[in-house]
Amino acid sequence: MQASRCTVAVLLTAALTLALLAFVPAAPAGAVVSGCTPAANGTGAAVPGAEIGEYPATPSGQSYGKLACTFTAAALSAKFTLHDFQNAFYHPGEGRNVVTASGTAVGGTVITLTAASSSTIGGFVNHGISGQGVPKRGFVKVANNATHQLTLNTPVVAAVAGDPTTGPIPAGATLNIDNGTSRSVDDAVVKNTTTVTSAKANFKTGAVALGGDVGASIQGTDIPENATISAVVSPTQATISAAGTGPAAGDINQVLSIGVTTQTTTARTANDATYQAGNKVTSAAAAFGSNSQGDIGMPVSGTGIAAGAVITAISGNVATLSAAVTVDSATHTITIGTPSVTAPKNADPIQEWGAQLDLNPALVAGSNKCALNKPESFGITGVWMNPGSFDPNTNIGPLHFGDQPATTAAVAQILVKTAVVSYAGYVIQRPTGDPTRAGVPHFDITFPNVPVSLALCAASPAGVGFMISTNAVTASQAAIPTGVGRPSTAQARATKPLISGSSATTAIFKSDDATKPFNVTGTCNVFATPTVDFHCGNG
Repeated sequence: MQASRCTVAVLLTAALTLALLAFVPAAPAGAVVSGCTPAANGTGAAVPGAEIGEYPATPSGQSYGKLACTFTAAALSAKFTLHDFQNAFYHPGEGRNVVTASGTAVGGTVITLTAASSSTIGGFVNHGISGQGVPKRGFVKVANNATHQLTLNTPVVAAVAGDPTTGPIPAGATLNIDNGTSRSVDDAVVKNTTTVTSAKANFKTGAVALGGDVGASIQGTDIPENATISAVVSPTQATISAAGTGPAAGDINQVLSIGVTTQTTTARTANDATYQAGNKVTSAAAAFGSNSQGDIGMPVSGTGIAAGAVITAISGNVATLSAAVTVDSATHTITIGTPSVTAPKNADPIQEWGAQLDLNPALVAGSNKCALNKPESFGITGVWMNPGSFDPNTNIGPLHFGDQPATTAAVAQILVKTAVVSYAGYVIQRPTGDPTRAGVPHFDITFPNVPVSLALCAASPAGVGFMISTNAVTASQAAIPTGVGRPSTAQARATKPLISGSSATTAIFKSDDATKPFNVTGTCNVFATPTVDFHCGNG
């Protein structure tokens, strides 16, 4: 893509309140800088040629993002990637589905699962659980592999019409267990001391990486900002790093969130897997996580993997499964985990694209004649598809408008369907960086082949512009009842925490077509104490 008049905004956020970032064009030595430079509007006034931003630009918040550029038609690249800001991440957390073998009555806490769905559940203590009849803020207090039973931290409550978090839990219900120990309670007592008590919390000794709570963040109305759990006294009492702000007698029935800032692995599809004897799967792209916030106990599916397989051990890039794999010499696509309850639903609108270009009436009937050099505008929507549900139809035919980039792990497919053609992009995790941003963990939004040039008048002097917005939250996530699923994960795009001071983050918008290069960088300062403004976006 190259500089011109039209505005092609690749929004990584909802077109509601998006952030502004100044773009600093860069290009290889000897190359022509070819994208997102200032142009002139119809009155001759200067207008921005590009922007990358996020809004709100605050730590630990749901956040929209935006990228907008202008290009000449001749230099339009159909292949591009937005290397998102380092402080941005996409829906965190994978889950595992289990099925109840019998019902759990109101007042009960024990859930009995089918043997087929409950192997290796012993490691799920303090992992959240959701599903029909499971109470709000429910998590696993005890897990027993031998009896296929889970004990909840809180009893099933009496039925309320229309409320799926009220009981009983029926037989044959599919429940979802989260892959991390982040959880919340609503019965805490917080005083003006460093002692916090809760009958439901099930505080556990040991470091977070080992399934304990020492070092985990703790948040609540009477809890100082950035406090952590420094020691566990008992299952009902913990010591925190800074004294609470409650009264001497204590605020009772407080809502506390534990471990919200802990990063976990997420449901993803990796396309570089190979199989070995001993039920082993090797994948560098998958970036398997071996601790209590990782992939142990999570399901794996793919061609050649027996149904019901879950991960029982991890060593580097190798995962050992509970069920057989068919060993061959092929490279396979596998899916790790199932979407957790707070993930966007399949086909949730996630991106809005706005385009301005001179449409060819030979392809789009009714458009202006190409000789008029008059650009038209239109908008289309991209929808979120979870790992395991990627639409394969974009990969059919010689043009391939939606191949997942090789040797990657995608946490979502962004599917764009139009009356003429469908195409897809991918949200790709880069936990150790990539050649564009070596060593810097981030997420990419990659579109391997956008068919925009198919509808464009040949050599149009009008140029091309398009915009893409990625919502912070989808409609289905906004409707999730409070207290369901891992705390603070009901969003598609969010920002990481920042304890103090400020942090400069960058995003890079880059062509993946060497014949039409551009490389644009946006920089944004994020402050631990946020300001209410658009300093990282113009909306």
